[in-house]
Amino acid sequence: ERWARHWLDVVRFGESQGFQRNWLRPEAWKYRDWVILALNEDMPYDEFVRRQIAGDLLYPDDPPAIAATGYLVAGTYNLEGDDLGSPAMKRQFRQEELADNVATLGQTFLGLTIHCARCHDHKFDPIPQREYYQVASTLAMFRHNGSDPRDVDGLPESAPERRALRERIEPLRARMAEIEGDLRATLLAEATAAREQALAEAAAEAEQTGQAYVRAIADAGVRYVDTVTGLPVPDPNRGLPYWRGLFLLGWPLVAAVAIVATFSLSFVRRLVDRVARPLYAALILLALGLVATVRGAFLPDESPEKRFLKQPVVTNEVNQAKRANAYAEIALANLKGSPPSVDDGEVLDRLPPAARGEYARLVREASELEMREALLAGGPMYAVVPDQPAEPLRVLEMGNIHRPAEEVAPAGVAALGEEIGRFGLPADAPDAARRTRLAEWLTDPANPLTARVIVNRVWHHHFGRGIVATPNDFGFKGARPTHPELLDWLASEFAQDGTRLKALHRKIVASAAYRQSSSKRPEAVAVDADDRLVWRHEMRRHDAETLRDAVLATAGALNPRMGGPGYRDFLWRQHHPENAVFDVYEPLDPFNGRVNRRSIYRTAARSANNTLLTAFDCADPTISTPARPATTTPLQALSLLNNPFMERAAERFAERVAREGGSGVESQVPRAYRLAYQREPGPEEAASAAEYVERFGLPEFCLLIFNTNEFLHVD
Repeated sequence: ERWARHWLDVVRFGESQGFQRNWLRPEAWKYRDWVILALNEDMPYDEFVRRQIAGDLLYPDDPPAIAATGYLVAGTYNLEGDDLGSPAMKRQFRQEELADNVATLGQTFLGLTIHCARCHDHKFDPIPQREYYQVASTLAMFRHNGSDPRDVDGLPESAPERRALRERIEPLRARMAEIEGDLRATLLAEATAAREQALAEAAAEAEQTGQAYVRAIADAGVRYVDTVTGLPVPDPNRGLPYWRGLFLLGWPLVAAVAIVATFSLSFVRRLVDRVARPLYAALILLALGLVATVRGAFLPDESPEKRFLKQPVVTNEVNQAKRANAYAEIALANLKGSPPSVDDGEVLDRLPPAARGEYARLVREASELEMREALLAGGPMYAVVPDQPAEPLRVLEMGNIHRPAEEVAPAGVAALGEEIGRFGLPADAPDAARRTRLAEWLTDPANPLTARVIVNRVWHHHFGRGIVATPNDFGFKGARPTHPELLDWLASEFAQDGTRLKALHRKIVASAAYRQSSSKRPEAVAVDADDRLVWRHEMRRHDAETLRDAVLATAGALNPRMGGPGYRDFLWRQHHPENAVFDVYEPLDPFNGRVNRRSIYRTAARSANNTLLTAFDCADPTISTPARPATTTPLQALSLLNNPFMERAAERFAERVAREGGSGVESQVPRAYRLAYQREPGPEEAASAAEYVERFGLPEFCLLIFNTNEFLHVD
């Protein structure tokens, strides 16, 4: 799983702009689960690559192969620009999306910065601008899923693969139920009671904030807005009835004139002959009546309650009250929509100590099989959804969408071999042909970079620095290999072993270079102080997630469940369109069986960082991170000593040591050393530790162990 996390660091699987709701859904994590299973099964690397590029095309009836194409849609994209932008903006954002895909593809598999040739020929590597667009055209026929995952047809429940998995799962779950007894039902009852109490509190909060919102509106006052113009107006109740009455007088006035004209024509003629001025007056009255009648007939109802809307005056207090009420309503709705449940990890926490070992093993075995079965079942997945046939891609002069030039056909980079780089496809080739040829080109044995890049990544994983120190850049601007012949030999051995990663791992960790001491030698320091030539094994601190997982495992608090939706260490307040508020992520610091899973299952939100992981250089999931930095800051020491997670883990560790080591300090200290360091303490260490326990207590001693270099470093 640690190697799987390294792979996900490179391909940038995580939350991103415009992806804020999608990644919180279970289907967004099926790609991660596929990566873990593929690496655990030791899938050949060339097949691992092919499935991520074209799994849905090569194996259209295999749901896990379709899930593998999540690699192509796991990165950032501009959802608002695609939905709301002008046609020119949408074209620009589409080019940005293609550039991002090309950048990730080139750096992940080939160690090449192909995207640098987007606006002009590459300044350092032999990659013309035309070839950038050729590679981009291989990825131009699909788009990100947006808010609609792909609905994948799974294998039927009667399929042999699914039936075999269920036959293996059932006895495991049955044995787990025997161990649990009535515990799960008890925990469910507790969760139901807690939910009912939370519902009551949330309802009271929603009512209270609603009343506060009403009071804020009343205190702020009101104004009137004309629905026709949208502008604020004075109080429309003044004078409006008088003028409206005049308009309505037009109807009787016209009716009277019509009656007189019909039945008194002789009288009208006499008026015309004898009194000219009154006639003119009658004509004017008639005209006014007609105008008034027409206006009264066609004008909208101008009553204050319909045309002129009464609205509250918006103040800061009103906004705050409105947002508080919206959040309270959202919290109440979320509680109503989430029935109580019990996680295996919560059961594990409450089991008698003697039963925990077997139960933890059963949880891991059952959950791994369930993860496989869930992938075979299909359903919603964030995987490639082929788009409608698009226009052939054109070279953009200076990368400008308004300056299209020659049309290009899908192809690879000629510098890696002209023969394999020719795809032989027309510019309007279908998506299936494009991605299939791309997958073949990347995994072609004649491609000189694919094997070397992955071999270098594995070396980097074990030594902290690759033979090429820039794993994402094997070009002229990247670092020169320190041992080029070794890199070539490892790549050759990797190919002969069937591109099996586990064989490569074994070859490296069994080598004399890996099994060296970390001690310094003055004569070697004088020649190579940075250890670029690997004359000793560098001491390396655990990365952030490994450190957290090691703390949980040592404390006996790790939930071993695999797969499925990740855990959240934040409170997600969802966007509420009716009240026009924003999504808010509030960091939480829970410590329980539901969230104490391996860190690879953590749901990452950029605005709700985990303080402990951030302090230890945890990677941003929206940025490709081929090599994590290893900083040393005072904040790391402060976090290890004072972070609530560390304090609660130390308490659990102390409970475990007291339970397994007995009541005496003389037996507790060796047990703590064996659990944390896998060794016995020396005489001086044992005496010093016993004195510390007597003075400060066992939990403080366990916290001290978590802060030692021996625990924090790989040595």
